[in-house]
Amino acid sequence: MKKLFLVLILLMFCLPAHAKIEYAVEIPVNVEAENSVVAKEKALIDAQRQAFLEVAQKLVSEKDAEQLSTLSDDSIQYFIQSVGVENEKAGGTKYVADLTVQINERLLKDYLVENEMIKMEAEDLLIIPVYKANSYPILWEEDNLWRRHWRSKGLVKFGSLQMRTISDQFRNIPELSAENALYMPNEVYEQITALNGSDRIYVAYAEPTGNDDLKITLKNEKTKTEESFDVYNDKKDRNKLFDDAIEKSVMFISNMERDAKNNDNLWRRQWRSKGLVKFGSLQMRTISDQFRNIPELSAENALYMPNEVYEQITALNGSDRIYVAYAEPTGNDDLKITLKNEKTKTEESFDVYNDKKDRNKLFDDAIEKSVMFISNMERDAKNNDNSTVFHSLNAVYMYQDMKDWLTKSKVLAELEPVEGIDTQSFGGGKVNFSIRYTGSLNALWDALQENGFSHEAAGNHYIIR
Repeated sequence: MKKLFLVLILLMFCLPAHAKIEYAVEIPVNVEAENSVVAKEKALIDAQRQAFLEVAQKLVSEKDAEQLSTLSDDSIQYFIQSVGVENEKAGGTKYVADLTVQINERLLKDYLVENEMIKMEAEDLLIIPVYKANSYPILWEEDNLWRRHWRSKGLVKFGSLQMRTISDQFRNIPELSAENALYMPNEVYEQITALNGSDRIYVAYAEPTGNDDLKITLKNEKTKTEESFDVYNDKKDRNKLFDDAIEKSVMFISNMERDAKNNDNLWRRQWRSKGLVKFGSLQMRTISDQFRNIPELSAENALYMPNEVYEQITALNGSDRIYVAYAEPTGNDDLKITLKNEKTKTEESFDVYNDKKDRNKLFDDAIEKSVMFISNMERDAKNNDNSTVFHSLNAVYMYQDMKDWLTKSKVLAELEPVEGIDTQSFGGGKVNFSIRYTGSLNALWDALQENGFSHEAAGNHYIIR
């Protein structure tokens, strides 16, 4: 019997001291205009504004909310991370759909801090940039181009984080060499902490690789966790290479700080203790640390997953069979579990009761019940596939502006083999969508070509131009 591998992303919700701000807003739209294309454009613009203001109003004062309401539609577009579309119907003069608008939390908070609408307590981090030159690591030497670029940035701010590069005053620690930075003895860490006034210390090690690229390894000296990634010198520009490496390092460090705060994910820990979970032909494995190499894979983006994050997980996983399992503690130490099939976008929820007042048994029961629900969801997905009379493919279109996409989508929808166009998300100049069609794939390509479109395969989707 063929084994089907599923990857599980486990999220644990811990009750915060204050109300949780949701950055995804569900908005049903029903708009009428001179035609369905204009109606859709108006619906999307209005929904993005409504979602932006709904989230922002929970963060700022009434006076500041009024000021934010004067922002232009183009300005609000900057804060939109993605827009999910379901139950879409367009025709004649109407456009109807259920939209889920995801606001980019980091960009919004950074803007509010910059405009003094909210205050965030700064968290200071010390960065120790070590560079590999001529086959050995260097720290204080003039040839340390990596440290020089970090220092040129001054105080690097990212959300509530403030990162500053190690200064020459730390040379007063005789044992602080490049080697001891990479493999830091506890006494050196304590000396740096005392001089720094904080134990939030990161070592950033840059190693040149083939084609003048860089491999970056980041180490949180407090938690002893590490992350590595590559930066490619596509432009053959050394300065840009280091700038890109710093920018990516900042994102990774932000994620590492978040993970350090959220290392009490008991739900994921309990799943991982089970190893490979087998149920019939299904084999379920818990998401591993290698997926941390996807910087955008945060808890928020797992719950409201943008298509580009799903594609990155799929590429790294080698399969698109991905489930998110979200556990929320409720009254009496019970649990509410929500399971989401990221391929079919279907969800199931259920409660697990802590009758024995035993936390470990509660999680074991929740896992056992989750496995049964996932098995049923897989069966339902397979039955739905068998009843489908048309084919489907995922595609990406790079648009000049929203009007460009609305015009092109109407042309695509009217092609003879096409049964429908389902918009999944858009933002950053690109739209992710699926084409439902009948007949052969070659017939679809021929129809596209006759109407001025071209296509290019790109992993598990196609780029339409």
